[in-house]
Order: sequence, then structure tokens, then C-alpha cells
Amino acid sequence: MKIIDIDEIFENSLKEYIKNNSDMREEELEDKIVSLYAEFENKKLDELNGETPVSYFEKMSSEEKVLSLKEYVLKKVSVPDFLCEAIERDENSKSYLLALLDEKDEELISYAINMLKNYVDESVLTKCFELLLCVKTKAEIKDILAELLGENADAIKSKIILEYEKRNDLQGYFVDILSNCQKDDGVYSILIDNFLRSDDLLLSCAYLKKYGDERALKFLYTEIEREDLNYAEFKELKFTIEALGGQYDKVRDFTNDKYYKKLHDI
Repeated sequence: MKIIDIDEIFENSLKEYIKNNSDMREEELEDKIVSLYAEFENKKLDELNGETPVSYFEKMSSEEKVLSLKEYVLKKVSVPDFLCEAIERDENSKSYLLALLDEKDEELISYAINMLKNYVDESVLTKCFELLLCVKTKAEIKDILAELLGENADAIKSKIILEYEKRNDLQGYFVDILSNCQKDDGVYSILIDNFLRSDDLLLSCAYLKKYGDERALKFLYTEIEREDLNYAEFKELKFTIEALGGQYDKVRDFTNDKYYKKLHDI
């Protein structure tokens, strides 16, 4: 399949325009680029056999669109927005995007995950969750997977609850995803478990704030009484208590705390 660098074609036409309009102010040029790009997307190009950048990809089959994406990425050619938008408008591309999750190239997998956000169903969630569980999956890909799964947390929570105790290496991702769920006893138990065991108090508080279950207040009130808290941890606990509808008015002395000093110096 022939890969055409459409972004390069536009950049070359833009350079020519700038050359012919060298007296244009920078602000004017920035505004003009938007209109030039809008004109370009509907311009018939010889390089595309007389098709416009939009029609060129729209006429491809679902499989051809995704194969083109793969070729652009693997050949290190800039992926045109027109191609991405054509795939995102094509519901039949889902199965071909799912197949890309078995590829080895991280950039290609990233593209596939981000585009699959448009077609989330049980098959997509199951495949993405399996990829998250895979020990060979890189952290960068897991971050993107957690974002997709987090946007569909209630649909995947039962699978996560079953895996939580088995996969210590993934508990951070699990908690991140589950914090997006509606109220659920199983989810609540995991978030509290994470709060009590986590080495990152600020992050575990953030999850509790996002989840919004006032039952966590009793644990927060206990934690905020610790004498070994630093000022940053104390403030985050106080904010979390207030976010969940509680209140903490006890005055604490942090004048010798390094975080307190740094903040007040600022």
C-alpha cells in the first residue's frame, strides 16, 4: 500500500504561501493557517489521484483504513488527521482496531486504543482489560488502557474486583479505574484498602475524593490525627474530609514543617 505524506504536502503549500506573503503579521498568519487547512482538506490533489484528503480515506474500506494507519505508523510517516477522523467515523473499523492490540509497536497500539474509545462495548473492554493484565504490556500502554477503562468503570468493575488481590503489580491501575465507579460496596472496600496501605497518601486521598463516598470519613478522621503527618498530607486530608461533607477544625502546628515553610515563603 502506497503511503502518501499528506501533512508534508500541506506544509509545503503553507511554506509557499508564507513565501508569497512575507509582509503578513504573525497574528494574521496564525488565523490564516486555519482557513488554509480548511481549504486544503477539500482540495483535489494530484498526489491522491485527484481525490481530496477527506475523500481519499473515506473511499477506503474499513480494513484498508486501518491497514493504512498501520503502514503510516510503522513507516514513521506522520499520520494524517484525515485518516484518523475517517476511522473514527467508521463503526466497522472496530474489529480491525482490536486486532492492532496484538501488535508489538507501542505507538500503533496507542493509536488503536484511543480510536477504540469511540466504539466501546463488551468486546473492546474485555480485550483492553486482558491487555492491561498482560505482564508484557508496557507502562505507557497501561496508562492509556486505564484511561479507557476508567471512562467505562462500572462496566468493568466486576472483573477488576476479582483480580484485585491477585495482582499487586496492577493495584494502582485498578484503584485509579474503580475511583470512577458509582457507589458499590466492593469498590468502596478496595479504595479503603488502598487508602490504608498506600505509601502515597495524597494520591489515595484523591481517589477517595473522586469516588465521593462519605463512609470514608471515619478513616480520614483517624488518619488526620497522626502526629507524623507533614503539612501537605494534613492539608490533603482536610480537603478530602471537606469534599466528602465532613469538617475538621482542630488547630495543628506545622511551623517547623518543610512543606509549610516552603509554601509560606512563596
